[in-house]
Amino acid sequence: MENGELMKSRAVQELFSIENDLDRFDFLAMKALKAEPFPESEKTVENRIPACETASWCVIENTDGKIELLCESDSLFVKGLIIVFGEALEESGVKADKNGYIGFADECFKRGIITVSRRDGLRSLEKRITEYLNSIK
Repeated sequence: MENGELMKSRAVQELFSIENDLDRFDFLAMKALKAEPFPESEKTVENRIPACETASWCVIENTDGKIELLCESDSLFVKGLIIVFGEALEESGVKADKNGYIGFADECFKRGIITVSRRDGLRSLEKRITEYLNSIK
């Protein structure tokens, strides 16, 4: 199941419109470099993104009913990708299905933007977001 609202968000459409790999990397790297600093105190085992091929952390916050992702990674590409994902979540107000499926990871993989291991890392983040949403219901 693909989440249409998420895929229609400005953030995702901007990412998907970039066809050249180097331009896409530059776009994601700039997103990462402009992000607010991630607190060292949040680099914990609980905040680490499992299955991610890079050292990456994410904190999920609920601000006025909208999901916000704060992230850090030793990869500018991955950090930028998580930022785009977070922007899309904020913009679309997306909900996951009962299995924790949001669809961003698979769509990025289908389009050749990420590798299998990066897809697995994003899928684990999607699952964590679903668990978080279910816990605040």
